Amino acid sequence: MHTIGRALFGIGSVVLAQVTSVTVASAAKPKVEGADVVGNVGYGVGSDNYSEDADPLGFMLGVDAGYTFRLGLRLGVNYTHGFGRKVDGTRTVAGIEYPVHTHHRSDMLGGSVGYDLLLDPIRLRGSLDVGLIFFNGPDDVADLAGVTYLLAPGLAALWQLDPLELGAGVKYYGFLGEGGGLGFAGSLIAGARFF
Repeated sequence: MHTIGRALFGIGSVVLAQVTSVTVASAAKPKVEGADVVGNVGYGVGSDNYSEDADPLGFMLGVDAGYTFRLGLRLGVNYTHGFGRKVDGTRTVAGIEYPVHTHHRSDMLGGSVGYDLLLDPIRLRGSLDVGLIFFNGPDDVADLAGVTYLLAPGLAALWQLDPLELGAGVKYYGFLGEGGGLGFAGSLIAGARFF
């Protein structure tokens, strides 16, 4: 319990330093601070346990809103809907194989912490999304948990067209609940930055 407390204290100290713009003499050039809202459209593929019975990612639409502090720390919230894709397979019940056609969808909701590195006119954004993923689909077909934890590191490159942002990104999804699983997605990004 003390280790968790120390980790939270350390993270809180870093956030406080960013928010109050505490700098040191060797700090890099300040990054462009401000709020932004971006939408993304992409495609994701599940692997491991999820792709055998169902793939809850497929075509994906999402939105991400956040604030980048002076030194580059970015805090945000995001939502993504995965339309899933159909998976055909078989299921054995009492020694008899039956064809199975599944189609699961997903809704991902969470927060993100990241860092924006400005290489004018390109902004590189590394992020870590943490939240929940909700699976929707036929309960009797695949062994997907209804809700599970999500951990998704990502990387994006955004072209700054003041105030617009256009770019592309990739994310690696880790589903941390019962059954586990991984996924990978690529997306196109468009949005606006507010100062």
